[in-house]
Amino acid sequence: MLVFGLASLVLAGCGVQKNLPPEWIASKPIDAGREFVYGVGSSFVNPNIPYQNTAREAALSDMAQELVSSVSETSQFLQKENKLGYSSVFTSNVQSHTALKLSHYHQVESAVHEGRYYVLYKLDLEGFERAKAEREREAYAWINKSLAQAVSTEDSYSISQRYQFLVQALERAREEHLEFSNEYGVQIAKELFGTLQKLEQNIELEINFPEQLFYLGLAKPVKGTVRVRSSWKGEQDMGFKLESSSGSFEVGPNNSVFCVKTGDQERAELLLEPDWTTVVPNATLEQRNWLQLNSMLKAREIIRFEKTPLMVKGDLAVVRELEVGLAKKFELATEAPLELKVESKHYSTGSGSAIKHVIQVRYNLTNDQNQSIWSSQWLESKAISASSNSAVNSALQSMYEDFVYFILPQILRALDY
Repeated sequence: MLVFGLASLVLAGCGVQKNLPPEWIASKPIDAGREFVYGVGSSFVNPNIPYQNTAREAALSDMAQELVSSVSETSQFLQKENKLGYSSVFTSNVQSHTALKLSHYHQVESAVHEGRYYVLYKLDLEGFERAKAEREREAYAWINKSLAQAVSTEDSYSISQRYQFLVQALERAREEHLEFSNEYGVQIAKELFGTLQKLEQNIELEINFPEQLFYLGLAKPVKGTVRVRSSWKGEQDMGFKLESSSGSFEVGPNNSVFCVKTGDQERAELLLEPDWTTVVPNATLEQRNWLQLNSMLKAREIIRFEKTPLMVKGDLAVVRELEVGLAKKFELATEAPLELKVESKHYSTGSGSAIKHVIQVRYNLTNDQNQSIWSSQWLESKAISASSNSAVNSALQSMYEDFVYFILPQILRALDY
């Protein structure tokens, strides 16, 4: 019995020892000599999902994060795996991205503890650095070739194709982590930016409008063109976006520029820039942002608008009253592309100390084709006074206030200011 009891204790002790988790689960190995880098990953054991792959990806991500922790503390990473090995793609808070391709790694051990599956990976740092350096040399040579094509004077590449060569170089640099390379980082940034500068020094943009008067509220005749001049041999194909400080302008087919609405400012500054979604349609958002940030290819133009000439027809007393408010927005003239017709009716009632004067008006705004742009219903303004003249003047003042605060804004909206 004593022997059996001792044997049971030994077996029980062995069982306890066997179920202890490996030390690396609680504390990842660290190589003081920096010859190896370790990564640990885990996942809940679930036979319905590939939990081993989840743990493996987490371990490789852990390893990749340690390798690049000195690059950017604010980076976040995404994982993917391809024929070249595991890749951890980092996206920073400035919307740039780079790729770290892992190599020379293998799985050391795996374990299951308390319902979780753990895996330990190990990477040969010297082998990884050697493979990384070789990839960087190959990528740098490929990038230089692509940048040379972007500014080649011997080939008839279109402008869009030249920008595409630059985008391809930018993509390869990011894929190979070159912007953070000790050997190529500073140089590759200079060459990418320098190629963009050289490319755009041979391109000139202009916005041209005919020398004629443009009037506020009359957007239809405001038309111009975008001109692209370049010393490059190929097709001058570009897409553009146009911003304005007032009103709304657009670039249409054949690089035509037209005004959608004038706004209410007599001066509109236009800024023309390449529309990178059309110039390099296959570029990523990060690449378009890089072009947007670094490109100096812009054109500016100032459009000046005159107050729109306006004829006002109607009862002389009513017209004179309204002209004070209209003159703030329009150039009053005897001949004009716009005409405001004012129909009015007057009548007074009462006598003695209580005379009421009533003015009824209706407005109709037409263009030079006699087409109605805007019209109103009959509106009534009235005033009471002991004097007939005072009642008339007060009614006219009330009509003017109604016009300025309620009617004039509607006229301006109808003209699409």
